[in-house]
Amino acid sequence: MIFNLVKQKTIAICIVDVSSLCQSDWARTVAANLGDYLISYFYKKEYDIYIGYSEDILLQEVSDSGFYTHAVVLASGTALSMNYGLELTRDIEAMCKKEFALAGHILDRGESYYELHHQFYIVNIKHYEAAEKPMIGYWEEGTHTQVKPIRSEDNVHDDYVPLWIKQGTSVTQYNKKLHGWNIISTMLARDMTIIDIGVELRNRKQYLYYEYDTVFLKHIPKLHQHAFLANNFIFPLNTDGDTTRLEYLSSLSEPIEQLVTIATGFNWIKDLTVAGFTPSTEVIFADINIHALNFMRKFVTEFDGDDYGKLYRESVEQMTVMLLPFSDTIIEDLANAAQTQWSAFKQQFVDWYSVWADIKQLRYQFRPIDYTADYNLDWMDSNKRTVYNVSDIFGFAPVAFKKSVKYKIACENRLLETLASRNPNSIIIFTAKAADGFRTSPSTRLIGPVTDIALTNINELKAPDWHRSDWTSAVILR
Repeated sequence: MIFNLVKQKTIAICIVDVSSLCQSDWARTVAANLGDYLISYFYKKEYDIYIGYSEDILLQEVSDSGFYTHAVVLASGTALSMNYGLELTRDIEAMCKKEFALAGHILDRGESYYELHHQFYIVNIKHYEAAEKPMIGYWEEGTHTQVKPIRSEDNVHDDYVPLWIKQGTSVTQYNKKLHGWNIISTMLARDMTIIDIGVELRNRKQYLYYEYDTVFLKHIPKLHQHAFLANNFIFPLNTDGDTTRLEYLSSLSEPIEQLVTIATGFNWIKDLTVAGFTPSTEVIFADINIHALNFMRKFVTEFDGDDYGKLYRESVEQMTVMLLPFSDTIIEDLANAAQTQWSAFKQQFVDWYSVWADIKQLRYQFRPIDYTADYNLDWMDSNKRTVYNVSDIFGFAPVAFKKSVKYKIACENRLLETLASRNPNSIIIFTAKAADGFRTSPSTRLIGPVTDIALTNINELKAPDWHRSDWTSAVILR
């Protein structure tokens, strides 16, 4: 089934619904939540998305379109690894520039014929068609004979994941057929290239093996670790694009009197300097991350406006966040990238240090808040001209597995209603919304007066099959 179609890129994304393979209700819930995130992620990257239960049908549909060069086939419960998710599509595109017919997790199963693991693989459509569109081939018991592939001596890991395989010369009896046996044997018989997906793509994602509950239970703690890190580590940079936001803020006729913002990076300074501020302007950092709030407190009280990278290094070293398993290399890379962006930002001002002195004199608040839990906005001044930046908090990758799109839509609607009742003239800024990728019309307003931002009605969204039974009720929490 075509779920999203924009035809901007010639690599198609095929998400295979694994809900029928899950061994527990919890596993099905996690797989659905992560499948939702995959839809949103690839939609934002402007890839066409196909969803279904049958890999063969999905590949047929991609081929029949006559538009695509490659199909990326991945399981619906695939998680994007923390610190790597933003690079997944970059590495997919790099892989698709290589010459191969099939790239995936290719497993040497010894007495059983080679397996193409279903979690993630890429098919070159030209070679797929040249091989007469072979069926994938699924698990079958029983002995059979196949030409034994020749494989690389080196392995990706252990001794059963070769870097490549190619057609052999000897016929061997195998005791079982595993997933992918037919497309592998068909392509090898035509001397086509079959390779591993490579270390980079492996590191960008994680599959939780929903079909084996004991294995799933061993893998799910890694996702909880990602969520814990995301809510405790200090990130010095914003990943949001800022062109649209800054264009809008520059059009405001009066300066900001009250800025409410997440405690990440320094987009908040850009917002103030573009929209304008006064000596009585107040900045309120509202964030779930206590360490990030503490960093912002140090930022506005101790920083001289010069070496942002140094401030970040010193702050991370002094805080308990150093107990978290982030390597010194990652911290140093973040510090260097932050300083590079900061230096470029300062160059936009004739007298930056005077501007920074004025900003430091503003009033500041530091408010812990979880927008997916219970809260109020009583700390806001309802009479001030307010800009309220929530960035992408309802589409945050590290916690995607924990909360359904349905619940995040409800939380997003609740924030809009709460803010509208508290300060109806305020301007809200989203960089992503919970329903991105599921709308029947491609555009939705992300920035503007809060009363002009429409609530999301889940019944008007496209539902993947794993949500056919639960996307049927109102979702606004009051």
